[in-house]
Amino acid sequence: MTKPRTIMFPAADGYRLTGQIYLPSPGTNSGPVTIIGSATGVPQRFYGRFANYLAEHGRPTITFDYRGIGLSAPAHLRGFTARFRDWGILDIPAALDYAKHNFPNKPLHWIGHSYGGFGTGLAHNARLIERQLAISAMSADFRFVDSKSESWKIGALLFGLGPITAMTLGYVPGKLFGGTDLPKGVALEWSKWVATREFLFGITDLPERKYFADLRAPLMFVRMEDDTWLSKRGVEHLATQYNNATEISHWTVSIAEGGERPIGHLGFFRSDFRSTLWQKALAWLNSEGNPNGTSRTSVHDR
Repeated sequence: MTKPRTIMFPAADGYRLTGQIYLPSPGTNSGPVTIIGSATGVPQRFYGRFANYLAEHGRPTITFDYRGIGLSAPAHLRGFTARFRDWGILDIPAALDYAKHNFPNKPLHWIGHSYGGFGTGLAHNARLIERQLAISAMSADFRFVDSKSESWKIGALLFGLGPITAMTLGYVPGKLFGGTDLPKGVALEWSKWVATREFLFGITDLPERKYFADLRAPLMFVRMEDDTWLSKRGVEHLATQYNNATEISHWTVSIAEGGERPIGHLGFFRSDFRSTLWQKALAWLNSEGNPNGTSRTSVHDR
């Protein structure tokens, strides 16, 4: 892997975020600048190999940690104030502004994983995005989950163990859900959104939802068939919120398409899929066509 360069940039409230930038080799034809937006509790280092792959193909690629996560976390999370919404309202816009300021003449593409796939809808500058790939992202109302047993697991974690731990320790240890530590306010608001009918779209004190209408780029939603956290209904509900997107595409990835290896909620970013799923995603980002089995609608059809 090419060693990335560490970058820092401030959010609108002054909080400094830390990211990394992966640059194409000197002399490589440089394509669009690409930002990877992380899933909840997943540090940016998880996306390093995929970011490096994009850089190898001529794309300057930026990863970053939301406030309270990874390299953007304070020394101690107890007492640290952050909300789930802050990542979309403050941190994602800061990353978009950084990319546009440093690469003013390049198209800006966004690849969002889970939270990163819907957080752009809360960003006041979402209009900067010219193409968006949303991987394993949905309206995460637990009622949309198809599996009853999985719904019970989510309920036990997000409505029971998570909030109790947050209130007791002042943060949620990442080992509870397989990620990194979460700030208390993030965990509690995440729980509230998942419990709310229609997820964040049922939250009444979130005026920033209006920015979903500002994203006018083509969007591709990628759902893994074996991702038990994700449902077709939840993904489609999220897609309808981007009602001014020029085009909405849905790519449902089967186990066979990934070479018979389990994929799940996190697996897309494993380098096992470099020659299969990564290649197809890059082709779509480069406007070279949609993966086989992709469904598509234009704005005129919605």
